[in-house]
Amino acid sequence: MTDYLASCIIIFTTAKDGDDVNGNLNLDRRVLMERMASNLAVFRTKLGVSQEDVAVRLGVTRQTISAFESGQRELTWSVFLALVLLFFRNQETKRLLVAFEIYTSELDSFLTLSNEK
Repeated sequence: MTDYLASCIIIFTTAKDGDDVNGNLNLDRRVLMERMASNLAVFRTKLGVSQEDVAVRLGVTRQTISAFESGQRELTWSVFLALVLLFFRNQETKRLLVAFEIYTSELDSFLTLSNEK
């Protein structure tokens, strides 16, 4: 993981639910994470990748990905953000992120770091 991505994840995971880094955004992390977990197999299939492929990129085990997909384990915010990054880089899965209401305008605003107030 690059230093930049690691620092972004640290910033994003320290903000409270419902707040962006400036404390003024209504973002329901739990709902977004549930939507991602329930559609994770769809995203993998669309990309033609295995649980192992995703696991390697996230730095977790294949069993962890399986547990996310089966609902035996809940996504963390950091894993959610890493999955968004992974799937946002492909046009087909990017469209699905929007269609499944995982990548929302609120999430986009949250992920946009700006000095503007």
